[in-house]
Amino acid sequence: MATVTVTPASPHAVTDFVRVDVLDADQTTLTGYSGVELSTMPGTPTQYPASPEMRYYLTFDKDNTTEMGRSYEFSTSATGVNVSGSTVAGEHQFNNYVFPVAGSFRVNLRKVSDDSVVAYASVTVQ
Repeated sequence: MATVTVTPASPHAVTDFVRVDVLDADQTTLTGYSGVELSTMPGTPTQYPASPEMRYYLTFDKDNTTEMGRSYEFSTSATGVNVSGSTVAGEHQFNNYVFPVAGSFRVNLRKVSDDSVVAYASVTVQ
C-alpha cells in the first residue's frame, strides 16, 4: 500500500520548504510482454511491455477542496537496491514545495490515468 509523508510534518506557510516522499506505490509492470509489437532496431528488446507506464502526480489541496499546487508527472522507482544499498520499491521524492497559506492541507498522490487518489498525507501548516 502506497504512503505519502511530508517533512517537516508541521511546516510554516511561505517560509518552509517541504519534501514529499512516496513509498510503495504501484510500479509499471515489466513482466507481461506483447507478442505482436516486435522491434527490429538493434540493441533493443524484441518485444515491448504490454502494460502502460504507471504515472503519478501530487496535489496540495487546502481543506481537501481547493488545489493550491501540483507537481510534475512522475513514475516511481522499480524494485531493486539504491546506491546506498537500501531496498527500494515504488519510491519518488518531490522536493521544495512551499505552502502558500496556513491551514489544513491534504497532499494527494494521484494516478495520471484517472486522477484517482492512491494515498495522501494530512498536513497542518502554521
